[in-house]
Amino acid sequence: MQITITGRHTSVTDAMKTYATEKFAKLERHDDLVTTAELVMDVEKTRHWVEMIAHTKVGDRIVGKAEHTDMYAAIDLLVEKMDRQLKKHKEMVKVERKHGARGRVSAGGSEQAGRGEALATRETGSRSGETEEELEEEGV
Repeated sequence: MQITITGRHTSVTDAMKTYATEKFAKLERHDDLVTTAELVMDVEKTRHWVEMIAHTKVGDRIVGKAEHTDMYAAIDLLVEKMDRQLKKHKEMVKVERKHGARGRVSAGGSEQAGRGEALATRETGSRSGETEEELEEEGV
C-alpha cells in the first residue's frame, strides 16, 4: 500500500510519518484490498484531525476521519475506524460477488418468472391479489 502523508496548518515531522506508516501497515492484512491511501494531518488550536482516503482495488473510496487533542491518539483512532470500515467493505464485496454469480445462474428461471407475474398484474390491473371479477365489480 502506498501512503501519501501531508500536513495542513502543520508540518509533519519524521516521527509522525514513521508512526503513521507503522500503524497503517496494520491495514495491509486485508489481502492488499487498499492500493493507495492519502493521509492528511490537520491542527486547529488544540484539536488534531487526521483524515484518510483509501482507494481500493474494486474502485471504491473509503474515507475515515478522527479527532483528538493529541495527534498520535488521533492516528490510533483513525486506524481502528479504517480497520472496521475495511472489514465491512471486504464482506460487502464478498457478498456482492456471491450474489452476482448466483443471480446470473438463476436469471433464466425464477427472476424472469417474477417479472412475468409483475407484468401480468399490471396488464390485468389487479391490486394486491384481487381477481378480475372483484375489480370489475368495483368498476376499476
